[in-house]
Amino acid sequence: MLRAVTDIDAIPFVDPETHEPVVKADEPTLAKLREAVAAGQARRPDGEPVPAEFDGAYLTEDGRRAYLVLEGIPNFLVEERLELSPAVAPSAEAAS
Repeated sequence: MLRAVTDIDAIPFVDPETHEPVVKADEPTLAKLREAVAAGQARRPDGEPVPAEFDGAYLTEDGRRAYLVLEGIPNFLVEERLELSPAVAPSAEAAS
């Protein structure tokens, strides 16, 4: 029998490319991500513009990639993730 997931935070998400765990970003980390986006220090691999507004993010362990939560839905498409420069990449440990 299938059961509906009512708590999205209970799902153990992984990076779809590396299959390593990702960590949900906390509010201070989200603030840093938003600053990086505003400063043009985050880019998408497909070259499309980075959304100016997002609800949350999941970070890879090294903090160099972020998968955004848009309208409450985590987006784990590799071509739409954010790639962060090392200077602005928050650590995943700080995000948890």
